[in-house]
Amino acid sequence: MTRYPGVVLLAAGASVSVLVAFLWTARSRRRASVSLVPAVGRVMRGEVVRVAIHVTRRSARGGAFTLVVPCGGAEIVVPVRRGSGRAAAPLEIDVPTDRRGELVIGPPAIAHRDLLGLFDRREQVGEPVAVEVGPRILPVEIGRARGRQNPDAPRQLGGQEGGVNFASLREYQFGDDVRRVHWLASRRRADGTLLIRQNVDPVDPSIEVLLDTDPAAYRGPDASAAFETAVDVSASILDSTRRVGAAATLTVVSGETARTPHAIDELLRTVGLSPGRAVPALRPAGLFTVVTGSGGASDLLTAVPPGRRSVVVRVDVRPADLPVASARWAIVDAADLRSALAGWARLAAAATRGQQ
Repeated sequence: MTRYPGVVLLAAGASVSVLVAFLWTARSRRRASVSLVPAVGRVMRGEVVRVAIHVTRRSARGGAFTLVVPCGGAEIVVPVRRGSGRAAAPLEIDVPTDRRGELVIGPPAIAHRDLLGLFDRREQVGEPVAVEVGPRILPVEIGRARGRQNPDAPRQLGGQEGGVNFASLREYQFGDDVRRVHWLASRRRADGTLLIRQNVDPVDPSIEVLLDTDPAAYRGPDASAAFETAVDVSASILDSTRRVGAAATLTVVSGETARTPHAIDELLRTVGLSPGRAVPALRPAGLFTVVTGSGGASDLLTAVPPGRRSVVVRVDVRPADLPVASARWAIVDAADLRSALAGWARLAAAATRGQQ
């Protein structure tokens, strides 16, 4: 006989409880089949995906159970009430979208738990579905940034001197072609200074965006979230550019370039942070925009051809971040998407007027 019969009885009771809980969970069987039906197949980042859940029970008098739906690294728990028919009323869940790419929702599973909460078994009762999540796109004012519509004015974004369109007059400099002297305007000068016609190339209403994918450029507490904002800024500028009929080009510092709408959309959907920079040769015309983080921009300035009109957008910039100074670049520091796009539109229009 043991000296501690109470302890023995307690241990035996605990062992029996554990065994009963295990058998209860293991013997639980599938009570329904579940199908997931998303309302849309593609959304923008930040939008909510509404998913309908259709439950079909195996018996007409099915009991209540708990349904678990994995999505994007998290789980949504859906209680299913006791029903009196095989087909339960459709349920709905809202799935958040924080990252671009393919969002896999499911597979749905029934959670089998014992009464003591010791064991938890998942039984798959349906197939997963996928939704494409693209960058968040907001409208941008592009019309003013494209310049004036006067055929005698430099309408293009980034017109290069030496073309055929008249832009302005400037004082004669040693070495200028005397055939470009504007004699009528020069005769009106009281000091006798000669004035030269300054011409630019024909219209080139294009916008090229250079997206910084180097993790070192995004130094905030959540670098991946800052990079997602940078992708949203790039997507919004390029989408609005195409809508007004101008040519759009996307280049990432990892070395890829996309010029067709399909290629740009695909690159924006799949691009991610990648260490290092390999900036390809850039076109000498059009409005050039760099989209980077609070730690970028300074070493990207050398990639721009001299004389090209350029704007830098730094996202996720906090008051403590030091501003980047440059005489060649129009720079906007923004903490979010809306302020970045508003600043870009303002500086792009100002840069265009500065070349007219």
